Amino acid sequence: MTPQTSLEIKGNLVAHAAAELVSEIIRAKLTGSLRLEQKDQKAVLYFKSGRLSFAVSNSRKARLFDILISRGSLERETLADIPNFSSDFELAAQLETRQLLTRQEIGALVTQQIAYILIDAFCWMDGSWTFSSLARLRDGLDYSIDVRPILIQYARCLPSETVLKRLRLAEDSFSRSEVSADGLDLLPDEVKILDVCAEKSLDLRKLFEQSLLTQDAAVGAIYSSWLIGLLNRENWHPAFPQSAVIAIRGARLELKREATRIQITQPEPSPQFPAPTAPVAELSSEDVIESLDEYLARVESAATYYDVLGVGPSAEQDAIKRAYLSLVKQFHPDHFHKAAADLGPRVQTAFAALSKAYETLKTPESRELSDFRVRKELAEREKLSESGLDKTTDDRLRQAQLSFDHAIEVMRGGDMDNALPFFARAAHFDPTNARYRAEYGLILSNDPKEKHTAEAELQAAIGLAPDPPTYRVRLAKFFISIGLQKRAEGEIGRLQKAFPQNGEALALLESLR
Repeated sequence: MTPQTSLEIKGNLVAHAAAELVSEIIRAKLTGSLRLEQKDQKAVLYFKSGRLSFAVSNSRKARLFDILISRGSLERETLADIPNFSSDFELAAQLETRQLLTRQEIGALVTQQIAYILIDAFCWMDGSWTFSSLARLRDGLDYSIDVRPILIQYARCLPSETVLKRLRLAEDSFSRSEVSADGLDLLPDEVKILDVCAEKSLDLRKLFEQSLLTQDAAVGAIYSSWLIGLLNRENWHPAFPQSAVIAIRGARLELKREATRIQITQPEPSPQFPAPTAPVAELSSEDVIESLDEYLARVESAATYYDVLGVGPSAEQDAIKRAYLSLVKQFHPDHFHKAAADLGPRVQTAFAALSKAYETLKTPESRELSDFRVRKELAEREKLSESGLDKTTDDRLRQAQLSFDHAIEVMRGGDMDNALPFFARAAHFDPTNARYRAEYGLILSNDPKEKHTAEAELQAAIGLAPDPPTYRVRLAKFFISIGLQKRAEGEIGRLQKAFPQNGEALALLESLR
C-alpha cells in the first residue's frame, strides 16, 4: 500500500482484495471513489458515508444496453430505433421519454448494473486500486446498494486455502462487533463463530479450538463474518489505517458534476454468487458427484439451462438450487488454478454458463420466460427435423445449425462480439461444414491475436469445399489485411488457376500491384 497524499491511498489487489477494500470503506464510513484496475479492466465504485452509491465500469457486459438485451427487457430492434447515445444516462433518458420503461424499471436495471460491476470486480485476483476522497457524488446521483448480501455470498464461495492466505497473520484476533446481524441469513458455522467471540477477542488458534469446527469450516465462517462487519479484526495490517481514515474524513472534497437522478425505490441486487449451505470445499452426501471431464462435456454440449445444471425441466426450485450449489462446490475455477493451460479457460467458461443458468432459473418469473424461449427453440428444431435432420441425425449437427443461425441473427444486429461464441459453437459441433468454418474464421480475423486460428479455419473451409471460389477469396483478403502480400499473391494465383474468369481474383491481384 502506497499513500500518495493524505487524500489518496494506493495499493494492489493481491495484498488487499476488492471485497476487503469495500468492507473496510463501509466500516470506516468513508466518502470517495475506489478505482480498481486489472489489465484492461477498470471499475470505479463511489461511496457516500460508507454506502455504495454508484459504480461505473468499462466492461461491455456492464453497459445498460447489454443488460437490457441479456435480461430481455427490450428487443434489440426497439433499441436500434433510439438515436445515438454516448452514455447510459442518455439511454436511460431516452427510454423514459419514449415510455419504453418506467422510471422505476430503469432504476431497477441501474441497481442491477451496479451489482454486476461489484461482483465482477470481486473476482479480480490481481491488479491495483486507488481510493480518492477528492471524487464524490452529489445527492443527484445516489443509488444506495446493500452490499452485505453480495459480500457474504462472495466470501462463502472462496475455497478455504484462499481464505487462509488472506488471514495470513497468526496473531490476527477477532471479537464480536456492535453491528447487528438482523436481515442476514447466517449459516450455523457463522452463528457459532459469533457466539464464541461474543465475550472476548480470540486469535485464530483459540477460535479453532473453542468453536469445535473443522479448520476449513472455521476460517470460512470467520472470514465471511468479518467481511460483513460482524467481527472486529485486530493486530493486522488494514488497507485504511486509522491515521488515513482520520485524514480522509477531515479533508476538503470536490463534488462531482450534477447528473440526472432517477428517483426510485431501490430493489436489492440479486447477486450471482451462490449461497451454499457449507463451505465450497466441503461436499455433502446430497451432492451429485461427477468427474471434471463429465461436467465440462455436459455443460459444453448443453442445449438448455436445465442441461447445464443437470436437472430436468420439471425440477423443483429447491432441486435447482441444490444442483447449482453442488456444482459450485466441485468445480469453482479457484480449484483449478494449477490445472493444464488449456483446461483453465474451459473451467471459467463452464462456470460462467453455470452462473447464468442458475441466475435464469432461480426465480419462477425468470424461469417461466426462459421456458418460453426453450419451447420456441424446440419448435425450431422440429422445423429442422422436417427439413431433413431426422432423429437419426447426430444431435451435434442440430446444435451446430441452431448455433450458426443464432450467430447470423446476432451479427446482423451488429453485435460481433456476442456472435463469435455461437460461430465457434457451430464449427465445434459440425467441423465438416465448410461454411461454419469459414464464417468462424472470418469473424476471428478481426482480432490480431487470433490470426493463426482465423487462417486455420479458412484453410479448413477450402479443404472441405475447394470448388466454390468464395473461401479462397476470403483467405486472400485475410492475407492482405494482415500484410502478408506474398501469401496473398500465392492464394490469388491458385484461385486464378482454378477459376480463370473470377472477377474478384483479378481485382485483388490488381490492388497488389
